[in-house]
Amino acid sequence: FLSRLAFIAAYALTVFVAVPVSNIFPVVGGYFFGILQATILSVVSATLGSLVAFILFRYLLYDSVQAKYGHQLKSLIQSIRLHGAN
Repeated sequence: FLSRLAFIAAYALTVFVAVPVSNIFPVVGGYFFGILQATILSVVSATLGSLVAFILFRYLLYDSVQAKYGHQLKSLIQSIRLHGAN
């Protein structure tokens, strides 16, 4: 149980930090846990890391990024509001 939890934490952290080494985690997980468990653990870990990054940047760091780069992002934000994110 602890090895799976450590795998999820390590993989989620590498996804959160956006380290290129995170691509090797599914292969290593497949070796240690088998294909089915590694697939499930990898999907959960990648989703968890991405979710934490999204929530952190969207709700906690939005104001500081807006204050620093707001003038550069103004046209992008207006375009997204007008046309959507397609």
